[in-house]
Amino acid sequence: MAIHTFAAIYIGTYDVSLKVFEFTNRKKFHEVDHIRSRQELGKGAYGTGTIGYEQVEELCETLAQFKEIMESYKVDSYEVCAAAALRDTTNEIFVLDQIYLRTGFRVKVLSNSEHRFISYKAVAGSPVFEEMIKTSAAVVDVGGASVQITLFRDGKMITTQHMETGIMRLRNLLGDRGYSLKMYENQIEEYVNKKLEGFRSMYMNTPVDYLILISDYAGGLVKKIEEKGGKSRQVKLDKFSKFIDKLLKKTLEEITAELNLSDEREPLIIPALVLYKMMAQNVNVP
Repeated sequence: MAIHTFAAIYIGTYDVSLKVFEFTNRKKFHEVDHIRSRQELGKGAYGTGTIGYEQVEELCETLAQFKEIMESYKVDSYEVCAAAALRDTTNEIFVLDQIYLRTGFRVKVLSNSEHRFISYKAVAGSPVFEEMIKTSAAVVDVGGASVQITLFRDGKMITTQHMETGIMRLRNLLGDRGYSLKMYENQIEEYVNKKLEGFRSMYMNTPVDYLILISDYAGGLVKKIEEKGGKSRQVKLDKFSKFIDKLLKKTLEEITAELNLSDEREPLIIPALVLYKMMAQNVNVP
């Protein structure tokens, strides 16, 4: 049986990742390798408006290493994509040129709609997705740059709302100001609540039955909550919210240790946790 090896590289707001897959036919595939490199490109994009030369150097070096790994797997085909971190910077063309000159990679910069479509396509492949949206569900895609909320009722999409309140953007806007964690949490809550006022008043008069959360840290949280190691990737909302409240009472070092994060002072986990809690509250799930 012929095996096709495919690699996907994603240049994100706060990391760069490589995934290698083996396909035996159109429907059957498995992940062979997954490598992530922490690179906060969004820090420059949403701070100074540009990705600095040192960051470009680091990015190109990482992509060159990824290319070597792909060659070791004898990859048949690949794709390199980027989203908001490059799309929102003023020196996008320079960065793309440097990547091509240093690695030979031509990067496809996804629009917001393309990026969200890929995320929703992955979620819609779940066998329980159709059952969830038959009644009502809010799909909340939390990224580094933005948040997208899509509301379903009776199996139909009612509306979708794009907000520039992503994890990295919030950190750049409100972080590093000497706030205590509690004050930092309150600032994020106030800011997100303000952004959600219109959506909440127009569409959330009736609660939804399910919250479908798409985000890097969300899966780890659910696994941590599910002590028995279940594979449903579903938890009751009150249990999810209480676990986040419990985490937010701890120090940053304690939070990162409990969630087994690689950096003991993971700077993005606080805005991520607060955003998750706010989304759960604001979609008005009972």
